[in-house]
Amino acid sequence: YRSSDRGATWNRLAFPYKGSMFGVMSWNDNNILAYGLRGNIFESADAGINWTKIPSGTDISLQGGTVSEDGTVVLVGSNGSLFVRKPNESAFTKRNVQLKSGQCPAFSAIIPSSTGYVLTSDLGNIIYPMK
Repeated sequence: YRSSDRGATWNRLAFPYKGSMFGVMSWNDNNILAYGLRGNIFESADAGINWTKIPSGTDISLQGGTVSEDGTVVLVGSNGSLFVRKPNESAFTKRNVQLKSGQCPAFSAIIPSSTGYVLTSDLGNIIYPMK
């Protein structure tokens, strides 16, 4: 759904995927990125009128994401997965975080900080500072 009057009214948007999406973000008034089940990522450059599927190269669910001030998009998910896309790039680069214990945490959220990013996981809500 989209509102152009600060939530007083809503219009349903057509979306090309019938599965679960776990998050959505927007920037520059028109750019929208939705992510979710089985690594599905969809992007719109026209405020949700048209959508393009962005290949993630994975079937791991994506549960959290953020866009930094410079336009870098970071998505996080299960098995220690991080997906990063720099400004003016079309593809995401994937990397995995593995702890010294060998565990790969399921990341649920990410936020930018002054020193990099902060990640939260399923392992007792441990917070990992990442650059």
